[in-house]
Amino acid sequence: MLPKSPFTVVLSCALIALMPIKVLADTASYPSRPVRLVVPFPAGGPADILGRIIAQGLSESLGQQVIVDNRGGANTVIGAQTVARAAPDGYTLLLAIDSTLAMNPSLYSKLAYDPAKDFEPIGLVAEVPCIIAVNNSFPAENLAQLLALARVSPGKINFAHGTVTMHVGGELLNQMAKVRMTPVAYKGGGTSIVAVMGGEVQVTMEAAATIVPNAQAGKVRPLAVMGARRIAAMPDLLTVAESGVPGYDVSVWQSLVAPAGTPPEIINRLNREVTALMNRADTKVKLEKIGLAPLTSSPQELAAFVKSQTAKWSTVIQDIGLRID
Repeated sequence: MLPKSPFTVVLSCALIALMPIKVLADTASYPSRPVRLVVPFPAGGPADILGRIIAQGLSESLGQQVIVDNRGGANTVIGAQTVARAAPDGYTLLLAIDSTLAMNPSLYSKLAYDPAKDFEPIGLVAEVPCIIAVNNSFPAENLAQLLALARVSPGKINFAHGTVTMHVGGELLNQMAKVRMTPVAYKGGGTSIVAVMGGEVQVTMEAAATIVPNAQAGKVRPLAVMGARRIAAMPDLLTVAESGVPGYDVSVWQSLVAPAGTPPEIINRLNREVTALMNRADTKVKLEKIGLAPLTSSPQELAAFVKSQTAKWSTVIQDIGLRID
């Protein structure tokens, strides 16, 4: 091995000394170019609309355009994988839902990303309340009556679901209420509620944005809110917990994450900006129109929340033996 010349040694030391300065400069000037927000769903749905609300708000507060990049498919795996492989510089972000971070590790034997290692949490941004509803001719006026019927007819009552979250949420209700309703998969909430209205299945579990307008039009009968809180659109509708299944709490949550290794200064800046956006009154109005409710958290709180949700859902998924691949 050839010895290094004094000039080479001096030049190497100078370059090494300059490296931290460059990183600090890049962080201090962030963002200096457009930011990409990957939404792991096709355009047009609630998640896409949420992503565009966030993109518009952050564009204004950051002073750089935030561009929505729809990467739908494979239960959010395609979009998550895209961000996991991106440079950790704050210019690629992911709108991640519960299945992205807390369910997919248990649903796939070979997942293309590791939620615990491949992302830096930024913060929670929104919750999607969900509702249990039945066909108008079904002989249950409330959840207690539905569960009573399910107990005397195990496996004979079917519940439609259009997402993995609602499938697993229905199975959790089976476990906690000690009943056996049979899941039937549909391609999205729109098709599952049509199936209930048409009498193909008796029950559906879907987003409030799908259930509420159809319930208000008299096309289905809502029985209970699946989350921990009642919803403004139907303030008299009890939650599942209030209806005799204490501790039950299922809703779809949305969060913002970045590739692992993104500098903490950038993470904290993004958290401050998105928290301020979610706390704005006009943001709340926009979200309510699509059946969402704003949420906020620190990066540390999101990390702890994902950890607890992963433990919760891994147990349920393992118990029911559910696999996607």
